[in-house]
Amino acid sequence: MPIINAKRKGNTYERKVCKILSLYFPGKFERCSMGIKGADVICSDDGFPYATEAKHQKGIKAIHLLVGNSQIDKWWQQAKEQAGRVNKKPLLVARVERHDFCTIDGNKWHLFDIWCSMNGNRK
Repeated sequence: MPIINAKRKGNTYERKVCKILSLYFPGKFERCSMGIKGADVICSDDGFPYATEAKHQKGIKAIHLLVGNSQIDKWWQQAKEQAGRVNKKPLLVARVERHDFCTIDGNKWHLFDIWCSMNGNRK
């Protein structure tokens, strides 16, 4: 896949993550180019406790969320490092086999919509 298409796919996915978060949490969510402010997705509400990394890459399978994968480990490390820079908790959101999953601890994965509905206040 050419780099321009991969970048476009990543940008599109980050916008989708923003839309989902905005359904459940207060504040304005927007993409942040190359994680400059500590995450792929940032929130205008300082009360939102997470720095959000959004990943969409073919080749990652649902089983990898259970048994581990070096690519997922790298994503989690990046999420932790960027969250630490802005004194937030890491939130990693990943598109896997046409479903969105998330983790806040690097071990337990949740369907992203369900996690948002359980942890946010639907507007």
